[in-house]
Amino acid sequence: MESDSNVPRDESLFPGPKNISSSQKASQSSSNTLNWAISLPTGTVAFLFTDIQGSTQLWQQYPHDMPSALERHHEILRQSIQVEGGYVFQIVGDAFCVAFHTCLAALQAAISAQRLLQNEPWGETGPLRERMALNVGPAELRQGEYTSGEYQTGLTLSRTARLLSVGHGGQVLVSQAACDLLRYEISEEVILKDLGEHCLKDLNLPEHIY
Repeated sequence: MESDSNVPRDESLFPGPKNISSSQKASQSSSNTLNWAISLPTGTVAFLFTDIQGSTQLWQQYPHDMPSALERHHEILRQSIQVEGGYVFQIVGDAFCVAFHTCLAALQAAISAQRLLQNEPWGETGPLRERMALNVGPAELRQGEYTSGEYQTGLTLSRTARLLSVGHGGQVLVSQAACDLLRYEISEEVILKDLGEHCLKDLNLPEHIY
């Protein structure tokens, strides 16, 4: 809404930046950067990647039902991720890329989401079968232009993506690195089933998958 030029501006209500020194600006900038990064997973990060198996076929078969189904799908994933303190740093279609402070938090989010997805009455589309992959490794976090942050890494993200590509709907695949951290933390209700070693695309060494 345009302001009335005849109404005097109350500077006490609209303080300007003219009294802020360059040193104060630099301090505020540093503070904002610190606040941005302090709560996000850094260093050794647990990554959870997810997507819907057969989603392309579902979109072709149920073009009018998939938008609402996808909206509900996103709500369920966000709910499970938020409870465990996860950070969604990328969404492409139905695929989520999430960072967690610990492998246990990532696994608990995955299990919760799978249970909710399986119990959801999906209607015409039928059940949305989610495949998930959990991996852990070093990752560098840098402030992004359009999101809160962006992860840059050598093989950690690539390995997680390759792990997801061999999964099936309803599975949560766990890498060897993640399994080593989880085996002494998970409850008795959770079983890490040994699926053996598998060669993943473009990776020189086979990955032991659970």
